Amino acid sequence: MCSPGRAPPGPAPAGDLPPEWETDDERMAFLFSAFKQSREVNSTEWDSKMAFWVGLVLARGRRRGAVRTCLRELQNGFERRGSVPLGLGTVLRELLR
Repeated sequence: MCSPGRAPPGPAPAGDLPPEWETDDERMAFLFSAFKQSREVNSTEWDSKMAFWVGLVLARGRRRGAVRTCLRELQNGFERRGSVPLGLGTVLRELLR
């Protein structure tokens, strides 16, 4: 949960993001889309998207020296060209399992 009254940290520095962040709009559109309701619909795509976001979320935590975060902080940190990743809630739920 985010701390009330505290502004979330800004976007991740460009050097902390994978190369496709700025160069592959098609891949990023897929990664920013919501997860399918069920992993069984297409487990390969679901797992690929999950691995991408889990890696970024954990790297962000290591870089900041803290794993404490909330959905809003992650959305703000991973905003790209005015869009936020729609699947971060699913990623957080998986990390908390």
